[in-house]
Amino acid sequence: MSATTIEDLQAEIAALRKDIAEIRTELNFYKLDRNIQRGDENHDYYFYTDKQSAICPCCWEKDHKITPVSDHDDNGYFTCERCGYQGVYDRDKLDIIDDMQTTIFKKLFDDK
Repeated sequence: MSATTIEDLQAEIAALRKDIAEIRTELNFYKLDRNIQRGDENHDYYFYTDKQSAICPCCWEKDHKITPVSDHDDNGYFTCERCGYQGVYDRDKLDIIDDMQTTIFKKLFDDK
């Protein structure tokens, strides 16, 4: 019968603490993931439900980072300041802008 030394017990405790930390990290990710809602057909970003803020889908999918995105530009697009991802936050605005551009180009080329 072998005797367990204090060093063996300390090593086992350290390994168990590491396992617990990894499990807590994974649990926190799953708790966080439950609070993320995918967007609808009108925009590309996700919602972080606890704060009701729009977050970058690229940062969330790749790095599990909650990076808020702003939809204050009036062009229908947002750009993530962290990763540079550009997506649509309002397809209706895009349609309006596209219609305006089409009208302008038609007027320019039809007048010649």
